[in-house]
Amino acid sequence: MDGRYVFKGQRPANDTVLAMVLREAVTNVVRHSGAGRCRINIFGTEQATTLTVADNGSGEVIEGFGIKGMRHRLTAIGGHLDIEGSAAGTTLTAVSTGNPT
Repeated sequence: MDGRYVFKGQRPANDTVLAMVLREAVTNVVRHSGAGRCRINIFGTEQATTLTVADNGSGEVIEGFGIKGMRHRLTAIGGHLDIEGSAAGTTLTAVSTGNPT
């Protein structure tokens, strides 16, 4: 992979939103989670692109400005954000559908 991915049907603006979500999610892992590991996955189809950031940190989820901003940006492009925290860590899943609401 050369660092650029394009999935048929996705809009370039969605790439920008997902890049911003990735940056914020990794910043949260580094600053707040206490994790020793972070896994990042990106998967795309013609209908959607899914970004998953998972860590093995505390699992505590506090919806501050960063998470609210991610949620707002994804909603604006027709996507959504899910965050699950547990004793095993935190998993953030961002989905971009390419269909703004």
